[in-house]
Amino acid sequence: MVGWLRHTLARVDVASGLIAAVVALLAVSASVAGNPAKLSLLVHMSSREPMAAIAGTDPAFVFVDQEAHYDGVYFYAIALDPIATGGAHRLIDRAAYRYGHPLYGWLAGMLSLGQLQLLPLALLLVGLAGMFVAGVAASRLWEASGWSPWGGLIVAFNPGLTYAVTVDASEAMGAAVLTGALLMWLKRRDALACVLLVALSFAKEVLVLVPLGLAAWEFRNLRHQVPGASPRRVALALAGPMLYAIWYLYLRFQFGQWPFQQGLDVLSIPLVGWLDGLGRASVQAISQQAQIGQVAVPLLAVALVGLLLGVARAARLRWPLDPAYLLVAFLTLSVGWLAVEFPKDLIRTVALPLVLLPFVLLGPRAAQSVEEVAA
Repeated sequence: MVGWLRHTLARVDVASGLIAAVVALLAVSASVAGNPAKLSLLVHMSSREPMAAIAGTDPAFVFVDQEAHYDGVYFYAIALDPIATGGAHRLIDRAAYRYGHPLYGWLAGMLSLGQLQLLPLALLLVGLAGMFVAGVAASRLWEASGWSPWGGLIVAFNPGLTYAVTVDASEAMGAAVLTGALLMWLKRRDALACVLLVALSFAKEVLVLVPLGLAAWEFRNLRHQVPGASPRRVALALAGPMLYAIWYLYLRFQFGQWPFQQGLDVLSIPLVGWLDGLGRASVQAISQQAQIGQVAVPLLAVALVGLLLGVARAARLRWPLDPAYLLVAFLTLSVGWLAVEFPKDLIRTVALPLVLLPFVLLGPRAAQSVEEVAA
């Protein structure tokens, strides 16, 4: 047993996952001042928040001082009211839009076994598990692509993923499902890949585009009669978006509105929102919010150029991750200024595209074909 444990911990993929989880845990510890009893602070719920009527029945729940709330409140509600048939969904704003990406809340609800007191811990554990699994899967994906498995450290050093864990947001969990799904897809473990692609579609709206990109790649291979291409693979990739479409119809029936109708302010014309955000950040850089603006301007510039460089590389369509990235990048470049002006929002907006970006920039090693990756 000791020998097995030593061997496991010595593996690069496990090390990558552990480092990612430790980085997130360090940030969480600082966020709650090292007091595990204050994990509910990560939900960022004010006592003036409507959801406080439910959370307040947990005597251990700690509310934040400020009136503003954050995404943890929505996932807290979804965990308690998973299909919007109870009372919690009535206590959050733009509920149809929030339920458009419910997976994180569902997983935390299942892990907490319906116990209100366990829910803050469950939200954290799902986030930490997401960091670990994403680190492991990314490492294996790098290795399968012919590069060093230490590339899995892109998860540990992605500030948006770590930040998400500290505010009970879904990006870390989404990164785990994303990297796991892509690994299984490239390895042609079709059944598991299909399950993960279905889960991916419920993790975050932008991630619905990943299986669509994979389906487009398979369809392209079918048209060019590439060996190994099959209509079955196209259908497997489309299963997630199709099931998500049914969920979307359910939300339209349940709330009387399409989720996208409550989230239109999130989107803009491609690049316009980014340029607008850059302009607003530059104004902040010489105002009373100088420190925020001075940080936001270089972050925006780096992220924008990186995403566009990825688009230029992915346009060559060398392997299945390229069309998936193109779709994700297009939607990311189409967000409004609210999603990128402030550093805390920007690093979350680009967190998942940045997981894909290095794979797109490098692709499989020159000596490595897509068929060899699947071997």
